[in-house]
Amino acid sequence: MRSCESESGRLSFGALTDFFDKEASKLYYFQNATVAKAPAKTGFVSAEVKVLINISGTQDDPVKDIHISGITFRDAAYTFMDPHGMPSGGDWCLQKSGAITLEGTENVTLSNNTITRVDGNAVFIGAYNRHAAILDSEFEWIGDTAIALWGRTEMLKGGRPQPSGTGINGTGGDQPRFTLIAGNIIHELGHFQKQSSMVFQAQACQTTISNSEEGSLIVN
Repeated sequence: MRSCESESGRLSFGALTDFFDKEASKLYYFQNATVAKAPAKTGFVSAEVKVLINISGTQDDPVKDIHISGITFRDAAYTFMDPHGMPSGGDWCLQKSGAITLEGTENVTLSNNTITRVDGNAVFIGAYNRHAAILDSEFEWIGDTAIALWGRTEMLKGGRPQPSGTGINGTGGDQPRFTLIAGNIIHELGHFQKQSSMVFQAQACQTTISNSEEGSLIVN
């Protein structure tokens, strides 16, 4: 976002629709000229929390049998400046977090939820997970990827050293498996991270995607 300072001492942002008066510590906002009338209710949210729900266990001691349904999740902070990793030899990078983060779980179900205005990944399913289900939910105005699955693998014994969590050996089972993604509507995403997708999968397997209105699936 571009910024500059005017002679009046006000700092302008973006396309000159809002100004911050440093001396008075006030923010002045001007309605976009392409909109005939300002909404009856206009609000501003300063999002600071990146992860709204974190369900985390381990492969040896997983969190089991949780069902989250009928909730609206919104206003998670952006994460595009957080550390990213490369799940494969390509150029695709991803941060290991989401507004809803699952790691080390079994039989966790998210159903009939709305996830909106989250500025990072919406749902991140990392490392060991079994039978996670994301059902009949709507994702909208997502900053990065809507649903991301990313597991861990190991290198073969005697092989060339590789970063931790990578390699061609997936027999340790530290990956999302048997994930079900069904009946979801996903739209308006990738507002900050242009290299994004509706469903991303890397070092994960046995995933079922069905009856969902989605536009892109990335498999690494």
